[in-house]
Amino acid sequence: MKKRGLSTIVATVLIIMITVVSAAVIATFVVPFVRDGLQKSTECVDYDSYFMFDESLRYNCYAGTGYNISVRAANLQSASEKVKGFNLVLYAEGYSIAVPVLAGEPVNAMRMFDITAPALAVPRAGETRTYYYDDGAVYTSGELYPILASGKVCKQRNDRIAFVRCSGRRS
Repeated sequence: MKKRGLSTIVATVLIIMITVVSAAVIATFVVPFVRDGLQKSTECVDYDSYFMFDESLRYNCYAGTGYNISVRAANLQSASEKVKGFNLVLYAEGYSIAVPVLAGEPVNAMRMFDITAPALAVPRAGETRTYYYDDGAVYTSGELYPILASGKVCKQRNDRIAFVRCSGRRS
């Protein structure tokens, strides 16, 4: 009696089962990985112009090594809830520094322009806040990068400014 037909059927069924199980295992890992990767990569899209230097107040200037910096937030209430603060990146001759500005968090060389303010505040939807920064260095320009509530610092800069000397403004 010949049983070769039966072994061909068993082999085919086994190959199909291995293929289905392999596809299920791959889908279990690949689908969440791609979904999470897409979410993280697009997380900053809504915030590409959330913060900007408010030049209407004419406070974005320096006197000596002290810098007055006015930052305005876009009037987007829904986005405001997901923003934790911003990175102020200051550029000097040959180097740069990033100063994280988070509500209530102290930064040694930074304070609110209003010296009576007890802690740093981050502008919310439609608001403008002015800061004073002095670490003794001379900077030529600055950029703003949002920090989201998730802790992610967006890599797409919101705004850039070249600092000018203050004319009669207090620092």
